[in-house]
Amino acid sequence: MCYMMIVTNDKKVNAKIKDLVNTYFINVFLLPDSTSYDDAIRVTNNYFPEIILLDITLKDANPFDLQKKLQTIRPNCRFITIDHEENFSHIKQSMQLGSLDYLTFPFNEQETLESIHRAIISLNQISLLGKSTKDRVSTNNDMTYSMIDYIHTNYQNQLTLDKLADYLHLNKYYVSNLFKKETGMTFNNYLTDYRIEQAKVLLKESDDLLADISHQVGYSDPAYFSRIFKKKTNMSPISYRQLYYGDTRPIVSMMN
Repeated sequence: MCYMMIVTNDKKVNAKIKDLVNTYFINVFLLPDSTSYDDAIRVTNNYFPEIILLDITLKDANPFDLQKKLQTIRPNCRFITIDHEENFSHIKQSMQLGSLDYLTFPFNEQETLESIHRAIISLNQISLLGKSTKDRVSTNNDMTYSMIDYIHTNYQNQLTLDKLADYLHLNKYYVSNLFKKETGMTFNNYLTDYRIEQAKVLLKESDDLLADISHQVGYSDPAYFSRIFKKKTNMSPISYRQLYYGDTRPIVSMMN
């Protein structure tokens, strides 16, 4: 279970996020609403948010100062920034503070779902992104956890669906269908997203060469890794790293 807090005084933003979460994520628990700086501090102190969606159009405070304050309270929390108009300066500040994504409202539904999904898996938790909770009357939780745990443990290797199926002693087509049913994603998409999230951490927190990072997250070809990274984040690994070293050159939007 992941605990999520929405920080916004915009009722439409709040309602849309809640609708998406309640429809598509059966393992996300929404904490009490925060509509101001003081609300956000209070809820963060009293509860344990793991994912915070922060509307940077909040009127009563500098939202980036608020994010810094919340990070001191919950250092391991994942942030997704919400804006009402794409702004490069806001994108840059968000990423430098460690936000996983930058979304603009009105939301692109698929981008928003994928953003929340990435936040969940960056916490090393299972993202149960399903088509609808109504279609998920029963789940195979033990099997799902085994599949996800195997990916999280072996993503650095040349991992394939065949290897996962062999590990589980099951037919690979059964494993493929079960994985998609339980997580809402294909095995390959989940593996790719998880690898990219681990690469982001290495790009921000280490001085390792790009080729070394590529190998550390399971890609033997650095050029291919760079293409996949850019496809997922809309920026190259080098550009992503530069934001955390104070480089001010223009970078394209974070959204994929």
